[in-house]
Amino acid sequence: MSNRVVKIAFFGVWVASWCLSQSLSSLTGTVTDPTGAVVPDAKVSLLDTGTGAQRSTVSDPQGRYAFLQVQPGTYRLTAQAPGLVDLVRENIQLW
Repeated sequence: MSNRVVKIAFFGVWVASWCLSQSLSSLTGTVTDPTGAVVPDAKVSLLDTGTGAQRSTVSDPQGRYAFLQVQPGTYRLTAQAPGLVDLVRENIQLW
């Protein structure tokens, strides 16, 4: 019976810690060229400069991209598309 109590107590602690750690952020935007035209199919990367973790996505037909459920931190955003100079934004703070 004591083994069962330990499992239930551990589960309770795990659920509490999971609920408290849900302070996630998101980053959305639109990739445009120098004329303001949207850029579909651009590769967009988000690098956590503190941990080195990286995520990538591709912009949709309207040039939009989204990074959902991102840990708070400092990031570097890079957008790349054929025929265009890479766009890099440093020190993006997500809370």
